[in-house]
Amino acid sequence: MMQHTTDYNANVSQLGMGDRFQLNQHGPVTRVAWADHSIDGSVMYVRDADGDVITLGLYARIHITAPAPRCGCGRRFENCEQDCVWPDELEELLSV
Repeated sequence: MMQHTTDYNANVSQLGMGDRFQLNQHGPVTRVAWADHSIDGSVMYVRDADGDVITLGLYARIHITAPAPRCGCGRRFENCEQDCVWPDELEELLSV
């Protein structure tokens, strides 16, 4: 499912590099630099653009305020198999 607008009913499991999200309606907006599932699949480790790691329940509800850009083939850049050129805003997250 491609996201083109904000998603008020998203789960933590939908987060990927470059997404901006809030844990609650009035909370701070966090930008995802890196995300990975735990071995048992119960939590997701999310590194924000400041370098801090947050541990979140995999199916916790979140609000995606701005989805990350997608490549020309419609996939996330980190999952692209066609060597699409990454935008600068995602390139800078690789060094976090």
